[in-house]
Amino acid sequence: MSDSLFISAGEFSGDQHGADVVRLIKKAHPSMALFGLGGDPLKEAGVTLVEHNNRLAFMGLGEVLRNYSFLKKVMKRMLAEVDRQKPAAALLIDYPGFNMRLARALKKRGIKVYYYISPKFWAWNRRRLKALRTYVDQMFVIFPFEVALLQENNISAMYVGNPLVEQVERVKTASREFVPWGKGKRIALLPGSRKQEVERILPVLVNAAIRMQREIECSFVLAVPSPYIAQVISNMDLPISIKIIIGHTPSVVDQSDAAWVASGTATLEAALLNIPHVLVYRTGVLTYRVAKAVLDISHVGLVNILADREVCPELIQREAHPDALVDRLMPLLEEGTPRREMMEGFASVREILGAKSSADAVVQQVLKAYSAG
Repeated sequence: MSDSLFISAGEFSGDQHGADVVRLIKKAHPSMALFGLGGDPLKEAGVTLVEHNNRLAFMGLGEVLRNYSFLKKVMKRMLAEVDRQKPAAALLIDYPGFNMRLARALKKRGIKVYYYISPKFWAWNRRRLKALRTYVDQMFVIFPFEVALLQENNISAMYVGNPLVEQVERVKTASREFVPWGKGKRIALLPGSRKQEVERILPVLVNAAIRMQREIECSFVLAVPSPYIAQVISNMDLPISIKIIIGHTPSVVDQSDAAWVASGTATLEAALLNIPHVLVYRTGVLTYRVAKAVLDISHVGLVNILADREVCPELIQREAHPDALVDRLMPLLEEGTPRREMMEGFASVREILGAKSSADAVVQQVLKAYSAG
């Protein structure tokens, strides 16, 4: 085994969290070779990319099936590089459909497998618990309730803190970035980080913004996570009044009065920044029907799941239409019961997550594989 670490992050949020880990590893071991699957944040942090993940951000069962042969080719390239470099350990980050198959192949090669940001087995597909027990040496989870569920199934797991807590603190203490707001209430638009979800959700957000501008004085900034998604959006017809910011989503959210947010980690980020928001989500009909049949949770948004109640309104599929978006957001723009109750919910979520440094905890555990060697 060599003094190298394989990393796999197939989506933007995992890419960001992985970059925090990599920077700390590079600080402790500047000469360590890091390689694998990721995007711009991991590349900038010091990972040599075997494959860029901008072509892997598929959403829904239909999209995955249509791209299955491509995913197999990516897997083959990853494993070929693993066989060449022979790393002592691998750090797999979220993206379970791909990374669980990767874990199996890595374990067969005698590589120690760490998994950061657990598959959402508690929501659906509990069959993954057997695979986690068999192919993963250590789980690093970011929600406290996951530890007991995994340990009950004889899976080694530790709560390392939630990386968004630390990232949000950096935003709050950093110098204020320029965001091109106009007059009136400031509304952030967060349509997601995958091509397919942006194409489905952004038109709804735009139409809601047009309607809201007829009712009150307000301005909108569209927060785009990456240049790749910016390219996707460039093919869409956006009103000139909606400004676009690439790569500074936390700053846009932090400076807003409220937001419409696609389901995912962005909802939790908005909550930690104390920004009232409405969760919006649309996916393919097949994906939605399958999910509705197998999901074992009463809420979709992470904030509501953690609080175990509806803190933020959830508008899903047909419920996610412009009129509903405006009607649910308007009461949150002024002081009153809806806004106050949402703030109280955010406070409870922050208390649940605590203030541990997620990246520090992950690095300490991963480096043990090398010190032991």
